[in-house]
Amino acid sequence: MKISSQVFLTPFVLAVSPFAAVANPVTDTCLTLHSEEICECATEALQTKLGAKDFVYYLVAARHSIELRRAGASRADAWQSAAEKHAKATRVSKVDAITQLNDFGRAHHEAIIECGN
Repeated sequence: MKISSQVFLTPFVLAVSPFAAVANPVTDTCLTLHSEEICECATEALQTKLGAKDFVYYLVAARHSIELRRAGASRADAWQSAAEKHAKATRVSKVDAITQLNDFGRAHHEAIIECGN
């Protein structure tokens, strides 16, 4: 189990590291409507609020959703696909997966509002 925890956290470290080659997809989901300062603040606040494990789940879902949106998928279809991927990865039902991801998304939205004030 120790090995899987290390493997699990590796994408988290790479994704949120200032040395990451790719922008943070959680921050990217915010940038379409808000400033970089607000979005970076919200990403940091969300990491704290969710904790490492749930933040990684949201980060992976955001990355998947962004990739599909860039390929032409609608926002709803991209998020549904991300939820299905999350369900498989975490071995929860699709309903539970979409509920979890939507809860993370609401927490992200709240963080954006707090950082914008």
